Amino acid sequence: MMVKGFANEALAGATTFVAMVVVMAVLPDVLCGQALGTATGFVPDAVVWSTAIAVAAGCVLMGTIGRLPIAVGPTYGQAFFLVLTMIPAAVAAGSADPWRTALGATFVAGVVLLLLSLAGLRTVVLRAVDAQLQTAIGCGIGLLIATMGLRAAGIIAPGAGAFRLIIDLRSPDVIVCIIGIVTAGVMQARGWRTALLFATAVAFACAWLLRSLVPSMLPQWAASDAWTASQILGATVPTGAMGLPAQHFEGLLSLDVVGALAPQMWAPTLLLIFSMLCDSTTGLLALMHHGGFISSNDDPPVRRAMIADSLSTCASSLLGVSACGAYAESNAGIAAGGRSGTTAIVAGVLMLAALAFAPIVEALGNYPPASAPVLVLVGAAMASQLRRLQWNDSAASVPMLLVIVGIPLTSSIADSMAAALLASPVLKVVSGRARETSLLGWLLAAAMAAYFTWLR
Repeated sequence: MMVKGFANEALAGATTFVAMVVVMAVLPDVLCGQALGTATGFVPDAVVWSTAIAVAAGCVLMGTIGRLPIAVGPTYGQAFFLVLTMIPAAVAAGSADPWRTALGATFVAGVVLLLLSLAGLRTVVLRAVDAQLQTAIGCGIGLLIATMGLRAAGIIAPGAGAFRLIIDLRSPDVIVCIIGIVTAGVMQARGWRTALLFATAVAFACAWLLRSLVPSMLPQWAASDAWTASQILGATVPTGAMGLPAQHFEGLLSLDVVGALAPQMWAPTLLLIFSMLCDSTTGLLALMHHGGFISSNDDPPVRRAMIADSLSTCASSLLGVSACGAYAESNAGIAAGGRSGTTAIVAGVLMLAALAFAPIVEALGNYPPASAPVLVLVGAAMASQLRRLQWNDSAASVPMLLVIVGIPLTSSIADSMAAALLASPVLKVVSGRARETSLLGWLLAAAMAAYFTWLR
């Protein structure tokens, strides 16, 4: 019976691994700036290495401390927060190495969340932010992720004061991205748990075929502006199937905690903490409720799971990647019969083993349009929570609109969140509902007012 039980858990862990392994190719694209068209300071090889180890560490921590079949690792939302909010904040603070300072701030945020988790106060602090606003923040970040995915493929681009929609079917980048999105969409509709991984492989295969065949078979297309302006030359077959990343430990212990404690970093770090609260805490609780592991948010397993989650973020920042959270892909393993921490541990060990196939991962990452469908689909899934929002209350709808519209349009998660956290209690006071805002909510609003007045 024990052997059969372990076999079931191992199969569930393998299912979770297959559903989430694409993060090894996509996360480096985000952290290194390839998906955004800008350099950040992160080294691609090192991020591939650090991502795999961070996911493995998060899964083992959740499996041993949390005793749950939930995979934990660096998330796309927190990667975008680090690149688009924390690094610019570090630049404004005068940091010599902004990416190191951003990692330092992530470590500080992880320690704060760990202390809150140990004290059993994490969900208490989360209640200071209106539940509807929490959902809206997740939706806004989801729309930003989807937008960046479309930008990586050249489907939308900055124009004169606004983004422009460019569905140029002569562009190989656009063709590859659309094929990936359609493939993933069809597979998800049919219930395939490997939809994102398979769609990425299909998109990259199409890109490589175009890159190999078009110059000889359709030379006029290869000479066109749509072709030469694309990123198609990055679609190359890896030189080998197996091998480790070249720069193994470039990101290890590269964080700058001292720089992260500069006054200019306080408000962005506070917003990072609340972003992690809204992202990782709500995602973790949703998975625990969905799997039937808890009946209320105050059950003992919640505290253990949050301690493991917070430790994972501390570990990921030490390794050189963004903050961690529970992967929604864990639902695949739970549906396959995962009921214990063994599932998470197996998924983590397999992620570590996947490092042996680094050339394939790096080849996928070298051509952002092939991984763009993952960002679009993940962002769409996050934004789907819009259906849960209630818009008939103006005191709540205005702050929600600030993050849902503000985050994707400005690419500033921090400013949009700060504006919403400030507007929420003010609007409730004007509406005669001041009692609905807690003391912590007022302290947050005061901090955000100070941020806009002196630190922004």
